Amino acid sequence: MNLYNCKHRRKKELIGDIIVVLLFIIALVVSYFHIRDQRLRNLSVSAASVVQASKLPFSYIAWGVYAIIFVGKVLICFTFFAYKLHEKDFWGPNILKMMLALSAPIFLLFLLSHYSTSKESERKKFIDNLTSSVTFDIFDTVDILDILFTEQSRIILSFSMEKAILATGLVNLFLPLVPLMVLSRTQFGHQRLRDHIVDVYKILLMLVVNIPYIVIRLLLWNVYNRNISIFLMKNLMAIFVTIYDIYQRKQEVILDKVDAAARNEEIAMT
Repeated sequence: MNLYNCKHRRKKELIGDIIVVLLFIIALVVSYFHIRDQRLRNLSVSAASVVQASKLPFSYIAWGVYAIIFVGKVLICFTFFAYKLHEKDFWGPNILKMMLALSAPIFLLFLLSHYSTSKESERKKFIDNLTSSVTFDIFDTVDILDILFTEQSRIILSFSMEKAILATGLVNLFLPLVPLMVLSRTQFGHQRLRDHIVDVYKILLMLVVNIPYIVIRLLLWNVYNRNISIFLMKNLMAIFVTIYDIYQRKQEVILDKVDAAARNEEIAMT
């Protein structure tokens, strides 16, 4: 991103990059020693270490600073010069889209460096439940921001439509901070978290990401004659899966209560 900002704007962004790199190094070093100590002791996280982690939340602080700087750079790009980039240029829209998409593997590698557990463990299931959609949502955002490369898309959007696309995209790029905060506070699955908190996060994704993206894509398709994106199906499926998961979890709670009541009744009869 700096290659674009330095060429078109200014070079002060390098200071922010240095800060991000230092924070990432600190977060990774702390995570490494934390995982190593767990393996050596072969013990679960103690209450003292949970308190310590809450005082030193390097994972989401590092990602939060990265997200703020990254979103700021994306805003500068699409406000001042993205519409002027030509597809024939090497540093054109295609390379810029690849740089935006790199945020997904960066998040994945950053996440994987903060825990070590077996594939079938409850911790792994909990972490996957919170973060499985993050990389796809980032790719989804890159796909929808593609329309803002005017020289490539050849589509002139209204002012309100352009700002709506940019705003939803920037919000989506910032959202991975939320699951990292939750995971940091729960010691990456060592502490149990109430199901409704996970449900709230998934509903947030549905309301802030998938539903707005569906509306935008339908408008681009019907009003601006833009080719439909396959990510529209991803948005629809994400909404369906979210609603189904919440419904299924509620049904399990009801069945557990019915089973408990039946057992109590049997005990009372005996």
